[in-house]
Amino acid sequence: MKQLQWHEPAAYRRALFLARMRSHPMKSQSLAFAAAVFAAMLALRAIVDRNPEAHPPGILPSIAIALMIALVAVYGLPLFITLLPGSIVILSEKGVNNNVILGWGVRIHFWAWEKISYCVAGVQTVNGNSYQIITLHGSNDEALTTVALAQKPTLNDVAAYLASRDKPFHNLG
Repeated sequence: MKQLQWHEPAAYRRALFLARMRSHPMKSQSLAFAAAVFAAMLALRAIVDRNPEAHPPGILPSIAIALMIALVAVYGLPLFITLLPGSIVILSEKGVNNNVILGWGVRIHFWAWEKISYCVAGVQTVNGNSYQIITLHGSNDEALTTVALAQKPTLNDVAAYLASRDKPFHNLG
C-alpha cells in the first residue's frame, strides 16, 4: 500500500505550543537565549560606539531596545513560527514518521511498525477547540505520540492503512 501523509492542523500545534508555553513560561533555555540576545545587542552598541562618526543612542535607550529585541526573539519568533504549517505525519512501509517545526525547534521522530502495538482514535479539546487525534501505543501500553488528523486523509483511510499493517485500531471518538 502507498504511503499516507498529511499536515497536522497548524491551529492544533499552535494550541499545544501555547498551552506548553503557559505551563512553563520561563524555561531556563529561554532565559539563557534572551540573555545571549540582550548581550549581543549591547555588544553591537559598544562596537558602533567606537566609531567616531557614529552616534548610537544613549545607554538607557540601548538597554530598552536590547531588552525588547530579546523578548521578541524568545517569545515573538516562536509564536510566529507556529502560524506556519509545521508538522507532517507520514505512514509508510517502514513505520510512522512525524516531523515537527514548532516554536523553539525541530523535532523529528520515527516509530517502526514493530514498536507500535495498537492505535487509538479520539477527540482532544485544546483551548476550546476539538481535534480528531490518533495516539500510537507501544508494547507496554505507553503512548508513543499523539497526532491530529487533517481533513484528508479521513479517519477511515488511516484505519484501513493501519489494518494493512496488522495494527489494531480503536475508535473512541
